[in-house]
Amino acid sequence: MHMGDYTELRRSAEAATAGVWRYGPGDGEDENPIVFVDLPQASGVAISILFEADWATDADAKFVSLANPAAVLAMIAESEVFEDGMRSLASTLGAGGYNAEALTATQLVEKVQWGVNHLADTSGRLADELRAERDQLKAENELAKMRIKELDLLFGRYILAMRSALIEEEHGKGLVAAMQWIYNALAGPGELPPEGETDSQAYFDREIVAVDRGMDEVMAFHEARRAAMSKEAQ
Repeated sequence: MHMGDYTELRRSAEAATAGVWRYGPGDGEDENPIVFVDLPQASGVAISILFEADWATDADAKFVSLANPAAVLAMIAESEVFEDGMRSLASTLGAGGYNAEALTATQLVEKVQWGVNHLADTSGRLADELRAERDQLKAENELAKMRIKELDLLFGRYILAMRSALIEEEHGKGLVAAMQWIYNALAGPGELPPEGETDSQAYFDREIVAVDRGMDEVMAFHEARRAAMSKEAQ
């Protein structure tokens, strides 16, 4: 039977005698088992005997009483809900062909299983990619932190050299010795001015443009960040 192929079974159950089906011993001398059905009437409940079985078919009689029309229709309804859920799950999982008319329960389960496996593979792949990105970002973050620390220490070294130069000029060997402090601080990391530069003011005015432009970008970034944080706090 294909999924949802309950037409004949439903038609038979709906056409059968409605009511509460029961099983019990008969009233005759042999007390053969009987399947009853309680039929609601305006004046009460009428009892109708569907059939009387012999002891050899006792198990069949019990089964018939349990597999009554109401039970069959309820099972069909539950099966249809399950089928709809399975088709919806197959659709969500991207399993193709889940709405095919000639689709058996086994085939639908296989499609859902394929979808689950596909989702697991995709999720595993995405997880690996996210872990790789996380590790890369972590490495880049560590590199950026060390670069910032390096620049901060280098800047601190220049400040320290200039302060030492002032001390040397005021309290030490004078201006020439003071300039040696600055020279050594620049020569160490290779930051001496180009040999062709002879006009200090022209050199400064030319090079400070890029520095000021970069500082403007930094200040704009911090200002935008403060504004965003202030907006979120409101």
